[in-house]
Amino acid sequence: MLAVAQIDYIRLEVNQKGETYASVGKRMGIDPRTVNKYTNQVKSLY
Repeated sequence: MLAVAQIDYIRLEVNQKGETYASVGKRMGIDPRTVNKYTNQVKSLY
């Protein structure tokens, strides 16, 4: 499980800056499929 700050960073990089899943994953040391998962996940209301 990633921290909220990490998830926000992933969304910023992919959705707003246009970075690829692979480049964000490599920079953070996580699998690109994990980046994809959190990018497409609906943001929690809690």
